[in-house]
Amino acid sequence: MRSNSVTRIVTRNIAANWVGFAVNLAVIFFLTPIIIENLGGEAYGLWLLLQSLVGYYGLVDLGLRAGIVQTITRRIADDDSEAVRRHIAAAMPVLTALGGILLVVATVLAIVVASSIDVSPELRRQIVPVVLLNAVAFCTQMLFAPYQSVLTGLQRFDIENLFVVVSRIVSALVIVLVLSLGGGLVGLAMVTACMALIDGTLRWWRARHMYPALRGLRWCWSVAELKELWKFGIWNAATYVSRQLIFFTDAIVITYLIGAAAVVPFGIAGSIIDQCNRLVTISVRVLFPAMAHLRSSKDMGKRRQLYFTMSRLVIGVSVAATICGSALLAPFIGLWLRDTDVLAEIQSQAPLLFLLLGGASVFVSVQRCGTQLLLAEGAVRSVAILYAGEAVCNLGLSLALGKLYGVVGVAIGTLVPAALFAVLGHLPRHAHVLQLSVPAVLWRVLARPAVFACVLAGVSYACYRLFTPVGWTGLILAFLLQGSMALALLAWVLLEPAQREILKSIPRRMFDRVPRPRCRSID
Repeated sequence: MRSNSVTRIVTRNIAANWVGFAVNLAVIFFLTPIIIENLGGEAYGLWLLLQSLVGYYGLVDLGLRAGIVQTITRRIADDDSEAVRRHIAAAMPVLTALGGILLVVATVLAIVVASSIDVSPELRRQIVPVVLLNAVAFCTQMLFAPYQSVLTGLQRFDIENLFVVVSRIVSALVIVLVLSLGGGLVGLAMVTACMALIDGTLRWWRARHMYPALRGLRWCWSVAELKELWKFGIWNAATYVSRQLIFFTDAIVITYLIGAAAVVPFGIAGSIIDQCNRLVTISVRVLFPAMAHLRSSKDMGKRRQLYFTMSRLVIGVSVAATICGSALLAPFIGLWLRDTDVLAEIQSQAPLLFLLLGGASVFVSVQRCGTQLLLAEGAVRSVAILYAGEAVCNLGLSLALGKLYGVVGVAIGTLVPAALFAVLGHLPRHAHVLQLSVPAVLWRVLARPAVFACVLAGVSYACYRLFTPVGWTGLILAFLLQGSMALALLAWVLLEPAQREILKSIPRRMFDRVPRPRCRSID
């Protein structure tokens, strides 16, 4: 792969992920009030509860889907189409069996939920069909996962997100129609299941079209493929559980040590950080297939360049979100929650919590690009062990410091393990794969972001002192000012001169592609 080709593919895929993310947010923003208005408060609350159960269905696949993506991507990068066929042929019967188990579990779960929660009789009758339809939708996505993995392996995130955009818009329109006809919760669940089938079928069709080796595929049992499937699946499942412990146990610890009321400022600061991190997460996803292809081509120079550039940019985005967010969080909360009784408490605690949790997110960003590098190398076990160690330290330190310092102690208990494992655990593993010394990797990954953080902190403080936001208009203007300064500094500090020239050339190349009207000569 040529260097400009890698840049073009990665940029295209990141842009496609951002578009898919933006469309999904827009659909949620416009569709949620319509659903609430048609269903009512009680029915909508029940829908949210039943949807939350879907997240736990992911435990049933034991990390197999993530393992399938990783194996298929590496084999496509190695140009081994026969190995891709063998893996998918062996994976399909396993996924089908897991789907059957999931439907049985969902049936039992539906009966338990229907008999244990306090809702109106009419809503109670809808619980079982809604849970089963949601389970069918999840099973459908699971069965088509190998074909989606082919699109990932081919680095066609643009096609994946095209299906996401189309299916989200179509499903939103159908949901509005079904609700207007009185479909209720069951109608909503039926739309979800049908769209999962349509979306999966489109991915299956497109994958077969782009990767002809999938045509005529027959399911079969292969001991070697099943061993690889379970090996990667188990370590991916361990990684998934560790991440859940890292990101979702703080609220439980705070409730246990202090009380539910203390969760509010922590939860608000954490949720804003999570939203900022989503853009980073969806951007980093595209690196795995790119790293796998570069590994296959044995081009260590381009792997290093991609790793260092993306690591600095990802860290820079997290640093910018943390610094600018810390400066503007207090006035934002003052406007957002001005009519609530807990405003004073939240406004006094949330900025410090935001800064601590933002610091943790910066060190998580240090890990992100390297995690994709390790996964492309097949080092799933190393990734799982690192995350498991961080999860145990996070939980233990949060409990210990939470007893001493309250909510702030829990935040520190999240920050310290993230920093230690990023610098002492992840970066040495990255250095080993890149065949570089640890100090060299530390310097090239962290030096520029450290300078960027210091300069941006000074600029952000000066902007806030010169222009203290008043009202929503002032807050938006302050956000635009600080965001513009952060982007300018990010390009100036984190990118090398050649990379800045490429960035400057993008608008010109886009303009050159716009067709211009031809003028006829007048004789």
